[in-house]
Amino acid sequence: MKKLIFLFVLIGFGVHSQDTIRFRNGEVKAVKVTEVGVDNIKYNRFDNVGGPLYITSKNEVHYIKYSVGEIDSFPIVKAEVKQIVQPQPQNLNTYINPNGCDRLLIDRRNKIFCNGNGRPLNESRVRNILLSLPEGQKKMNIMKVYTEMKGYQKKQYQFGFGGLIVLVAAPVVGGIGTVFTESFVPYLVGIVVGGVAAITGSIISKEFKQKRLGKRVQIVKMYNDEYNFQK
Repeated sequence: MKKLIFLFVLIGFGVHSQDTIRFRNGEVKAVKVTEVGVDNIKYNRFDNVGGPLYITSKNEVHYIKYSVGEIDSFPIVKAEVKQIVQPQPQNLNTYINPNGCDRLLIDRRNKIFCNGNGRPLNESRVRNILLSLPEGQKKMNIMKVYTEMKGYQKKQYQFGFGGLIVLVAAPVVGGIGTVFTESFVPYLVGIVVGGVAAITGSIISKEFKQKRLGKRVQIVKMYNDEYNFQK
């Protein structure tokens, strides 16, 4: 009889020392809760306290009734949703017009016009328009062509005016030589040298002029193709 009473006491003590977890799906488990964390609950099965440790999310548990009679309820904690703003794809071929020239046009005389209206643009105005373009590889490319164009222009003038200077100066030098030598040979040589220099300079100057004009056409094409300022 004493043994039976002792057995009932042990059973009663065990019942009162167990924790109870009620899950949101309606399941009820007799457990021994070992830890209640920020997000999870750790417990052992009451019939196997030394067995594996179980971990469950607080969102899955409705409440815990501890062996001492206290109850912990757990409201569902919604995960913080971070809104990710995807950057809008930018049309790399469309730019804000910085200079008012939506399009450059070039006529048969190789004169450049802004939007095809008004007076032709001088070199300074063309340069300012190009410098106002948005920074980037396209601007670097078009400015490189502009620099090449200016280089051809410089050589065009050098050979053109150089030939004219020699044309004038060579006979003068030859004339001075004629005075000292009392011979027309230096003067005639000066005339020939001046003429040859003038003709050669003119030919070379025209070649550089054609290259310069070709670069002007290329600049206009690059401006219109690479930068889409038109609505």
